[in-house]
Amino acid sequence: MRISCVYVCVFGNGQKVIRFEMPFNVICLGCEEKFGIPRKIAKGVRFDAKKRFYGQYFRTKIYEFIMVCSACKQQLRVRTNPRDCTYDLAAGLRMAVNKQKDMDLREMEQDRQKARSNPFLQIETEKANLKRSKNVDQFGAFTKPISKSEINDLITYRSKVLGPRREGLREVKRVFRDRRNALREAYRSD
Repeated sequence: MRISCVYVCVFGNGQKVIRFEMPFNVICLGCEEKFGIPRKIAKGVRFDAKKRFYGQYFRTKIYEFIMVCSACKQQLRVRTNPRDCTYDLAAGLRMAVNKQKDMDLREMEQDRQKARSNPFLQIETEKANLKRSKNVDQFGAFTKPISKSEINDLITYRSKVLGPRREGLREVKRVFRDRRNALREAYRSD
């Protein structure tokens, strides 16, 4: 969340009016009561909010931001939560739930429960994972030591593939060096 203090008005009672940006998607409870339809306030919507000192968590200050809904004129309150490094919805708001994401999480949890309850499915997934890994972990590093014969096989393979290329590169370098030396000699003699 960004609290941009482009302008700050300080009132006589010490409250500051700042620009507050909603940290996540929320629903206004006042609009839900008044109009019967929940009004979603998207992440990033900005409000003019009063910033007020609310309390302390150890030595960290907890602030409360008080703003007004533009549709129903209800007071909305958001507090900082330094313990969890997030924000608490104090009054007038509730979290908006993403239904598709929620359904995906439920399906994943059901699949996990099926795998736990069926021992044969567990064995099959373990075998598939072992075949997939085949001596290599998720970062591409070998999990078991490589034998000397495997190392020699790799070296001979590389020399077969790269050997002709290296010889060609050596030839190109030699020709370039000869031409450069010839040009140097020509300039020195002039």
